[in-house]
Amino acid sequence: MIFNKRRGMRSVMTTALLACLAFVALAIWGWKLPIAAALQYLVICLLMVVVLIAAAALVVGLFKFVQRLCRRR
Repeated sequence: MIFNKRRGMRSVMTTALLACLAFVALAIWGWKLPIAAALQYLVICLLMVVVLIAAAALVVGLFKFVQRLCRRR
């Protein structure tokens, strides 16, 4: 059962990535979106993901720190 879930998750992720790539390719071809603009959007999205991951790590670290402070008392 566990192995079937992993295989299913992998196929869903592959399908989602292919759909996203197809959408971007159609935007570049159909709407004549400049490739430079598409790359700028990609960089902006990657930076936003990095910021979100860093914020989540900071919050988790803060919770762990508060838990340690509470246990010492």
